[in-house]
Amino acid sequence: MQELMNKEKPGIVCIQETKQVNIPNLKYYSVWGNNEISWVHRGVDKEGGDILTMWSKQLFICSRIVEGKGFIMTEREYKHEDNNQFVEVALINVYSPCLATETYTLWEEITTIIDNNRNLGWCVMGDFNAVRNINERKGVGNGHVNRNEIEKFNRFIDTCMLMDIPAVGRRFTWYRPYGTTRSRIDRVLVSGTWLVYWPGVTQHIKDRIVSDHCALVVQNKVIDWGPKPFRTFDVWQNTEGFKGVVKNSCIEIIVWSW
Repeated sequence: MQELMNKEKPGIVCIQETKQVNIPNLKYYSVWGNNEISWVHRGVDKEGGDILTMWSKQLFICSRIVEGKGFIMTEREYKHEDNNQFVEVALINVYSPCLATETYTLWEEITTIIDNNRNLGWCVMGDFNAVRNINERKGVGNGHVNRNEIEKFNRFIDTCMLMDIPAVGRRFTWYRPYGTTRSRIDRVLVSGTWLVYWPGVTQHIKDRIVSDHCALVVQNKVIDWGPKPFRTFDVWQNTEGFKGVVKNSCIEIIVWSW
């Protein structure tokens, strides 16, 4: 984890399964690399706990924290890197229970929170303990994929008006030893408002190292492919004034060269 932190230099880190009751402050500072951070830790001693969210105090101003069984929600102002303006966003770190009924209750609670705060840019990420289609589970017991679970998970995503952002890297996020069973139960979901702020956002599924889960790295990268190529329809050439429009447009173009 330390190596990944040093390489990616994240502004937010969400961890599930910390396996800790209390974590000393020095441990947070050591993992982050400095003491300019804040965090919320719901330890294993709390029902639906074992979740940790950390963030940079230089990038985020946290205004509200909501904890529940299986999640931590942090609402914050973020200083956007493009224009230095603050935008209001909310992030939910999810660690779904193994029991299906408890998972469905968790999704209902998250749905209510999002419904009451539609003006925010939402990012919901973590271990959902569910898949969106049968191809996201492979290996032992593959023939017993819970289709009811799939339907309810997709309905939860649609009701919250969230989107599954493009994934890069590995196909699955969780593996049993030797890869005998694998599934994609971890993911990042965002709202339309979030995509307005970060239109090039992707989730990178990294190689598994120690944990049976793969780390997910969320990045925003808008690629500038240069000027758009000129396109036309043949029928336009028969339109009166077409050649004049093209000629005038070409004259207005300023080309800089040596």
